[in-house]
Amino acid sequence: PSNNDAFPFHIHSLRLLSPQREPLPCDTMKRNSDDASRGGTRPGERLGKLRATITIDERTKVRLLFFMYRFSTGCLVPQMSLFMRSSGMSPGTIGRLQAIRPLVTLLCAPFWGAVADRTGHRKTVAVFLFAMSSAFRLLLVYAKDNVTLFGVLLLLSSIFYSAVTSLIDSIVVSSLPESERADFGRLRLFGALGNGLASCLVLWMGRERFVPDVFRLDAVSTALALACMLACLPAGGSRGGDRDGAAVDRRFTRQESYARGTREVFGNAQVLVLFATVVLMGCSLSVMENFAYIQIGEVYDSLPPGQAINAPRDLGLYRAAFTVGGVLTSWFSGKLQRALGPDAVMSAGICCLPLTFFLYVGFPTGGDGLGITTKAAFLAAEFIRSAIFNLVWFTATVRLTELAPASVRSSVQSLMESIYRGFGYSSGSYLGGLLCTGMGISAAFVTIGRGLTALICVVAVARWGAFSFKTSKKVKSL
Repeated sequence: PSNNDAFPFHIHSLRLLSPQREPLPCDTMKRNSDDASRGGTRPGERLGKLRATITIDERTKVRLLFFMYRFSTGCLVPQMSLFMRSSGMSPGTIGRLQAIRPLVTLLCAPFWGAVADRTGHRKTVAVFLFAMSSAFRLLLVYAKDNVTLFGVLLLLSSIFYSAVTSLIDSIVVSSLPESERADFGRLRLFGALGNGLASCLVLWMGRERFVPDVFRLDAVSTALALACMLACLPAGGSRGGDRDGAAVDRRFTRQESYARGTREVFGNAQVLVLFATVVLMGCSLSVMENFAYIQIGEVYDSLPPGQAINAPRDLGLYRAAFTVGGVLTSWFSGKLQRALGPDAVMSAGICCLPLTFFLYVGFPTGGDGLGITTKAAFLAAEFIRSAIFNLVWFTATVRLTELAPASVRSSVQSLMESIYRGFGYSSGSYLGGLLCTGMGISAAFVTIGRGLTALICVVAVARWGAFSFKTSKKVKSL
């Protein structure tokens, strides 16, 4: 068109841009500098390197989206074992049912990510999966007396839920300008607040009101979260062309772009190292999540009756330290990434894993009481455990978005979710159970901490040796 004031928001052809036009508003369109720094076009991204980004008002919508989404999932998903126990299920049955979600996530999350990438309907796929998973989850209340039916409904809910979080993260991160992606943790912070508020409300209701009230709260919050996803989830992202408003390389079909992008991802050593880091974190945090509170409970059970009565109050303080650690690291993760670099932030998080295991063991006081140093150790362990996940996960999410081609970003994010929730958590639960059963929780935590320390030292020496070899080779060539 000849009128310079008429600009289409989505640009589908470079011929629409003429040299005489004014620049597009920076709050509406931004240049994709990921590939400009590399001097080339990657699969799934077009020559113009222009894509839709979310504005300030849309960021407020994203915060609301994360809050409501995590509030809805926080009503029942974290307390599923409590619901099973209140329904009269045995610990063995609960363990088998709880193993469904990690296994399903391992198998199904990459599939849904591939569906979103190959069709380009990322937002539609995310909304559909969340709606279906929520519907099957709400039906669990009618199957509490039938273990077989309960397991089938839980399986179906887990199949659809497996990739929802990773798809939302992928869409939001891809919609952010490159310079602001490091602050993704600040957006996810509102999700942590929603999840914490939902958990507090459910625990406040108690077991007596669990079935009638918690499921009603879950149903209402799910409806609100679904409405927020439809209204607040960015329609852009890294892919989708005329469907999602994202950049598409017109030289390749979707299938060709997906195949080329997949080959590029699995040929990138940095992506593989990032996956290995996430697996190690998943194994370690799984052991802590399953056995840390049991370890703390055993310490309090060994106290005289007069001191053991303070256990509920102290556990509340430890949980508060966990929440504070997540909030602070979510808020400052972007600044840490800019100051230290993403690799240094993830390395620091992994290096804190053995320290956390040692802190959960506590410090012997030599008497019958619980020393202040042991309480401080438990507080620090909870704080650091939450900080490790937020630092490593947010940094890995942003880093993976930068490394992966646009045509496979949802698939790669779903794969990372799969290996963390599925392979990492399942392996950690199994190995941790064997060690804690065989040698006791305290001894197992000390053994795991020592093993992680040795592994970190070996990796550090190997990286130092590789760096020294490359440096000496460059000096000789000069």
